[in-house]
Amino acid sequence: MRRGPLLSILILVFLALGVPAFFAPPARAQLTDLLKQNGNGNGEAQPAQPAEPVVTAESVKDKQKALADEIKAAEGQVAAIGEGPVPDALRNRLETLRRIDSLLAQQLSALGRIPDAQQAKADLESQLTTLQEQGPPGDRPFPISALDRARDDAVAERDRDKAAADRVDQAQKALETARTALETAEKARRGAKEAAAGAGEGPQGADLVIAANRAELEARAAAETLTLRRLELDAAKLDRETEAVRLKIAEETLNWINRETRFTEKELNDQLKSLDDRREELEKTKAETAAPALAEAVSVEDRRRKRIGNSTAPADVEELTALRMQREAAQEAVDVIDKRLARIEDRKRAWERRFSVYHDLASNKDIALWRDEARSAVTRYDADRNVTTTKINIANNDTRDLDRRIEDPQPPDDQLVETLKAQRAAAEARISALRDDLTSLETSIRVQKLLLGQIETEQATITFGERLSSLWHGVTGVWTYEFFSVDDKPITAGKIFTGLILLIAGFWASRRVSNFLGRRVFPHFGLNEGASAAMRSIVFYLFVILVTLAALKAVNVPLTVFTILGGAVAIGIGFGSQNIANNFISGLIILAERPIRVGDMVQFEEVMGIVGRIGARSTRVTTFDNIELIVPNSTIIQANVTNWTLSDHRVRGHVRVGVAYGSPTRDVANLLLKAADDHGRILTKPEPYVWFSDFGDNALVFDLYFWVEVRKLADRRTIESDARHRIDNLFRSAGITIAFPQRDVHLDHGTSPIRVQIEPAPPTEEGTGE
Repeated sequence: MRRGPLLSILILVFLALGVPAFFAPPARAQLTDLLKQNGNGNGEAQPAQPAEPVVTAESVKDKQKALADEIKAAEGQVAAIGEGPVPDALRNRLETLRRIDSLLAQQLSALGRIPDAQQAKADLESQLTTLQEQGPPGDRPFPISALDRARDDAVAERDRDKAAADRVDQAQKALETARTALETAEKARRGAKEAAAGAGEGPQGADLVIAANRAELEARAAAETLTLRRLELDAAKLDRETEAVRLKIAEETLNWINRETRFTEKELNDQLKSLDDRREELEKTKAETAAPALAEAVSVEDRRRKRIGNSTAPADVEELTALRMQREAAQEAVDVIDKRLARIEDRKRAWERRFSVYHDLASNKDIALWRDEARSAVTRYDADRNVTTTKINIANNDTRDLDRRIEDPQPPDDQLVETLKAQRAAAEARISALRDDLTSLETSIRVQKLLLGQIETEQATITFGERLSSLWHGVTGVWTYEFFSVDDKPITAGKIFTGLILLIAGFWASRRVSNFLGRRVFPHFGLNEGASAAMRSIVFYLFVILVTLAALKAVNVPLTVFTILGGAVAIGIGFGSQNIANNFISGLIILAERPIRVGDMVQFEEVMGIVGRIGARSTRVTTFDNIELIVPNSTIIQANVTNWTLSDHRVRGHVRVGVAYGSPTRDVANLLLKAADDHGRILTKPEPYVWFSDFGDNALVFDLYFWVEVRKLADRRTIESDARHRIDNLFRSAGITIAFPQRDVHLDHGTSPIRVQIEPAPPTEEGTGE
């Protein structure tokens, strides 16, 4: 059939019958004929071409050219429809063709990157050959600083090589996923093709032809995706090989420099002199800049505070805040200089000790002491680095808040804006000082680690151990030993072993296949998690039965021996196994009705846990204490069960806190809300809210309520604990006291002093008075 008359017929059908008529059988048949033109001319879907083992840019461009004609034809078909709705089949076809075109473009891009990477690898290999023959450039012997740089480069290259290896692993996994997707698409294509081939000319046959064409396109897209993933894997492997060459260059450079390095006394003196110069520079900065700036900031703040007094006007409060921040920034600058001066002395001592270790000038006792002190210094500097990083983060938060207030479209007045800018400048000055401190800490840590590396290099010893080898012998004389016979057939050890292997392997395979179907296949048919779990259990039991029968057949055990046993089992179920049958039927009801599902958080009386598995007889629940609770299915059906996450995983959390009387209640509420807002896992909708609950005996009682998404057993308690930690920090920073029970005792004695008199003891029976 030619395309022109068909398009005319299709347009006339739309104009005459309208949108609803398109889905009637005649229009569907016409659409089927239209899609057949994009097939092989006989109404059959074209099979997806297998992925080529070698892909070239020319072959990809040829595919793009052919695909462009298909896209143009599909777009023409859509345009011929006019203003009416585009049929799903045409829209899906056009979308899939464009997706394939995008995959081909990505393939071209990947192919274009490969020659550049190959050239870079070749250049690096040439550089490595030159390095191995001539060594690294530079005058011999190399200074110790060159060795330090070579070590740093080698460490960096090892990290990059590891990252490249991770990229190869990811590309390999993506390739396996694409291969599995192609196999699935090919199965769907073959099934759709077979169904369409056996279909008639009616509406049902037209639908099958449409489905076959769609399956063919999906298979083509999956094939091109597999090709792209293969190219990406090749590129990742090439990058890994390139990084491996870079790593060899770095290690070879390190080996050359390590062999030809001399740590001279002149280089030590240069390092010490550089540190002395740095110390003098810092002392000069402190004396001429930092200390006078601190004194000036303190003086200005004191004068202004005396002038303002206890004023609570917003402008005065902000001005005092700016002056305080300026004083704190100046104080931080002075403190950082003092810390850096102390670290300079530590670094000088480390360099001197490193020189002594290099030239074997220190005793083993001294070296052991230096090693412990260096490790302690690294630990201390790491802790200081964490503290400094935290301070920088807090200061950055302050600057962002100030920026928001400065950029307010309706600022109160210009003077307040200038005050806020002064606060921001003070915050920036403090951040600058803290960053200098962080840089100093990084340098100090590096110097201490260099000392530790020097100690380990010089004192490393090669140990030799004896390798003991022993031969293990097995006993193999019982393979054909006959234990008994059934129906004149021997049951040997070999057959029993084979049967056991088949049973174990079959059980394992049944578990894997049923899990695969539950994770990959059943969800594609629209089954949710609970229904998939039910189908997975049924499939598993069917496979187990088949595997058991196969194992018995391998051992030559006839099934007739189980006839009497089967009758006994049937009688036992009827008379003595009612509880098992009850649990089994209850399990089927649970799988069908799904009052609980795998992953739900449930509660039986006082026991709470996560549903891990719903079996034929019982349900496994993992409690908060990581204890697996086996609950009979009949108990779930008959008892009261609370399902916390049946329809929603959101649960309300609650934190109660009591503050001392006299605390600002509005500030307390705001801080509680801030603690909730700061936590990333507390939901913003519904919003957290605070209730001023009561005037307690010892405290003002506040309740913070918020909503959290519960996925694990400890989620809510963990979030509530984090919120309490945050509340405690915020209250400490704001000077708000969390109350505790206390009693005040008042003695009212009027205006006269309290009279204290010692009375004699009453007389005893003997009259002694003692």
